[in-house]
Parts: sequence; structure tokens; C-alpha cells
Amino acid sequence: MLKILYFSLLILILGSCDKDDCTPVPMENCIVTKELNPVCGCDDVTYFNPSHANCNQIDFNMGKCTYSIDQLLGTWDFLGYVSDGATMNVDKKVHPYDMFITFKSEKGVTTGGEYYRFEGKSAVNFFGGEYHFVNKGIISTFISFTTKIGVPDKDIIQENKFVDFLRTDSSIELQGNFLQFKSRIYSQDGLATPIDEVLIFKKK
Repeated sequence: MLKILYFSLLILILGSCDKDDCTPVPMENCIVTKELNPVCGCDDVTYFNPSHANCNQIDFNMGKCTYSIDQLLGTWDFLGYVSDGATMNVDKKVHPYDMFITFKSEKGVTTGGEYYRFEGKSAVNFFGGEYHFVNKGIISTFISFTTKIGVPDKDIIQENKFVDFLRTDSSIELQGNFLQFKSRIYSQDGLATPIDEVLIFKKK
């Protein structure tokens, strides 16, 4: 009886986290089952199932997390790539071209349901598509159209990456009026070499 009580107490301790400091702490050799039964952790992250959250020592509620898009909505001007010297929270444009992206939330005409779309302009394209949150700080994007703008070939080679980063899931960070995108894009070297790129925007 004492062993059963001890074991039950151990499970309760391992399956909980401190609400005042909800930080995932992965447990070594912890077994995560394979069933898809999403739960929302106290860290605002969606975990695959309760065992996934427990193995990260996170309190949770059943069901996926929901995320507010209010802070994301609106038009964001492109300041530049971090590789070019752009910095989060520094209002300094380091990129030579005016480029932007606008995030919208609209009601469907027939269903009345809410859907999310984006549109924007790079140095070589007008573009648009849809987006949604995959998890905390991660959005999935789908480009439905691009319209080429007549510019020199050298600009096309350089600036296609602005659109390419929207073709993959991107992690985002919002700090006040600044937005940071991290994404894996593909260089224009003919070898499709993946490159991790960081882009900085400021809200218009």
C-alpha cells in the first residue's frame, strides 16, 4: 500500500509544473505516446497529447491552444534582413527597396466564417495568400498568386528570397511595433541550398 501511495505521488509531481514559472523542462527517457490528442500547455504551446506535455513537465488543458491575431493584423514595412544589419526594435531601414506585407482577417461571403489572408509587395512581385497559426509563434503560409514587376535581373535574383520565405512555415516574434520573421529559404544558386534567414519589419 505504501509503495502504491509513493508511486501515485511521484506521478503527480512529475506531471505538474509551477504555474508561476511555466517553462518546459524535458525529462530524460520519458515516453511520449503516439496518439494525436492535442492539449494546451500553461506555456501557451499546443502539445501532441497529455504524455507530450507531461514529459515536458507542463500543466495543460485539453484541446489545442487558440491564439489572438490582433497584434499581427495590419501593414508591416520591411526594414531589412538581419544579415544586412537590420535589428529588432531599431527603427532603421537598411534595405534599399520599399517592401511591405499586410495581414488581414476577413469573413467569408458564403459561410460567414473567418479566414486569414496576406498580401504585399517586394521589389519584384506583388503577392498574396493565406496564413494561420500552427503553434505559438509559428505561422503557416500559402501563396496563391504572385505578379512579376518589370525590374532588372540582378534585383530579381536578390529579392526573390523575400517571397520565398513565405512559402514555408515561419516562426515570428512580435515586440511592440516590430516583427521578426525567421524562415528557411532557398538561394538562387541553382542548387536550392537552404539558408536560414531573419527579416525585420516595423508596423506602418
